[in-house]
Amino acid sequence: MASKSSPPSTPSRSTGQSDADRLRELGYEQELHRSMSGFSNFAVSFSIISVLAGCITSYLIAMNAGGPVAISIGWPVVGIFVLLVSMAMAEVCSVYP
Repeated sequence: MASKSSPPSTPSRSTGQSDADRLRELGYEQELHRSMSGFSNFAVSFSIISVLAGCITSYLIAMNAGGPVAISIGWPVVGIFVLLVSMAMAEVCSVYP
């Protein structure tokens, strides 16, 4: 006996449908208010990264470990790898709302 299997169904969303409408369809009310200004985003990112403390500490470690060569060659090389990691993380995080 042969039976036809239907292809797996995926939920479709129209392009004009917002997240709040989708939540309402599912029976939920939107509780998370997704509002963050550009300045707030910068402030949170800057406080997490702690640029000044990291640079001062890293200069001291680089001067003790390798001197000017470690700073002039090592930092750009490591910077490239840091950019690659950040691009990979951005790609992963781009699927989250």
